[in-house]
Amino acid sequence: MVVRLDCGFGNQLFQVALGEWLGRRFGREVVYDTTGLAGSGRTALPLSLCGGAAFATKRSELGWRRAYWLGGKYNALLLKMVRATGLGRTPVLFLDDEGRSDSAPVPTRPPVWAVGFWQNVTFVDKEVLDVMDRRLNALPQAGAGAETGVEDEGIAVHLRWGDYKSDEQNRRRHGLLGPGYYRAALDALGSDRPVTVFSETEDAADWFVSHCRKDGVRYAGRRDMWQDFFGLSRFRRVVIANSSFSWWAAAHRSAGKSVVMPARWFALDERWGRNASRRLRRTDWIQVENDWL
Repeated sequence: MVVRLDCGFGNQLFQVALGEWLGRRFGREVVYDTTGLAGSGRTALPLSLCGGAAFATKRSELGWRRAYWLGGKYNALLLKMVRATGLGRTPVLFLDDEGRSDSAPVPTRPPVWAVGFWQNVTFVDKEVLDVMDRRLNALPQAGAGAETGVEDEGIAVHLRWGDYKSDEQNRRRHGLLGPGYYRAALDALGSDRPVTVFSETEDAADWFVSHCRKDGVRYAGRRDMWQDFFGLSRFRRVVIANSSFSWWAAAHRSAGKSVVMPARWFALDERWGRNASRRLRRTDWIQVENDWL
């Protein structure tokens, strides 16, 4: 079975979670197709997060088994064709619908060629999440970014600005969450608690102080991805952005946590956004209505 790894850290964690789910469901070896990462400049997850599964870095290593990803409107068109011809439930091709319906198609038998983002709690059940927790805890980076003294009483807030703000296409599709969302999220978790803002850019933290909460706010600082991830994950109260990065930080070691997520995950399409959020919501997480900048 082949699962394609693509895009950034959070998306790849979802893709590996799908691989774990498929492996348990069918008892078959999973190969992760990383052939698309080289061209995009992205880096594959550490091998240890993939459970020692094989990585295919060249097309020749996959042959006819390569999992093709067209992306955008072409992938949506291909998905419609797959469904119309009844191929979606065969071992020929397994496509994620990227939130366009409440549930992704589920394969009935192996082998499986999986392409997509797989942001769906169907494939991140308790057993899969326990596996991912153990692997993340075993990373050398797991000791980085400790927020000593604030994890228990404070609130961690993630602002995904970087590429969502600088890339116009990303901004139209994903959307920058507005101040209404963050104010409502803080109210849900305790508006009097100190807040630590995690973001790639300091201007996001300045914006938060100006528009969401003036007092009791500190910026975690410009740090590397691992420090931010494990820093976020240590808080018992977390406000995530519409980002798979903070989704996984909140889900990591999730016992006893209070997590707030947006009711709409995408700005591009209201119905799409709500469907995606339903698929991403863990049963004990709080959804609040969100606005957009």
